[in-house]
Amino acid sequence: MRPAIAKLANRKLNMNQDKTRANPGGQIGANGEFYKGGQFIARTDRPKGQPVRHKKTGKREIEPFVWVLPPVEGAQAIFPRLSGRHPWNRDTKTFGFNEEFIEDLGPIDGARERQLINLFNSGERWT
Repeated sequence: MRPAIAKLANRKLNMNQDKTRANPGGQIGANGEFYKGGQFIARTDRPKGQPVRHKKTGKREIEPFVWVLPPVEGAQAIFPRLSGRHPWNRDTKTFGFNEEFIEDLGPIDGARERQLINLFNSGERWT
């Protein structure tokens, strides 16, 4: 056997010597925590990873990639209510009218939708 192949074979054998799974029935890892049988086990003294919980900021998106806090408690941002429903003009930062969608809403909700678009296009960001 050539020396390079022999080294590779020895390296593969040595890799299997590092135990990465818990014994049947469970085992305490190097970090002091219990691992069920067959579960991947820690080989370091670091604790198990915990899910990261992010604190909510209360900010709302009022334009694409612009997040701010509401001016008063209970204020609703107009942008998320219109985005995805009506065409957005990036150059003028205004919404167009999606007539088919407005017609499907009916006369009362369609009028409210038009009012929201007009409010947003005139500079309002909150209702």
